[in-house]
Amino acid sequence: MGRSRLPAAPEFDYGLLRMISRHVSYLVAIATVCSACSLDTSALLPVPSDSGVRGTGDCSTRAEECNGEDDDCDELVDEDFNLETDPDHCGACGVSCSTAASPNGAHGCLAGACTLLCDEGFADCDAMTANGCETSLGEAGSCGNCTQQCWPAAPVCEL
Repeated sequence: MGRSRLPAAPEFDYGLLRMISRHVSYLVAIATVCSACSLDTSALLPVPSDSGVRGTGDCSTRAEECNGEDDDCDELVDEDFNLETDPDHCGACGVSCSTAASPNGAHGCLAGACTLLCDEGFADCDAMTANGCETSLGEAGSCGNCTQQCWPAAPVCEL
């Protein structure tokens, strides 16, 4: 009687094990991050624009806040805020430009920086925001800009 040989065991596929492990880790991480959001299962797929930042809480009723998170769970972060022009979030969330009244102008946000926006015909020639746009550009001492004087002595300045 001859001995029967058992077939050789197949070689273990470590690549398959790593792939399964990654997918299980991914699903556990997504379940942990999104457990507080009211998301459907299609949101479990990776979304490139999401950057992995998700808000917490009931997303169906939360409004977007300027805080670096997706508060309303729409896959967009801080989309309701223009950091270039928003005087309450100028250049970054929470950076507020002064909202105090300014003579002949107003404080605002331009290109992501707080600035004093002067009314037409006025300028902030002394760079002191406290007194606003103090210079009328139609006067002899500032005919058209902060450094130009009108001549002769009794000028007529047209802007």
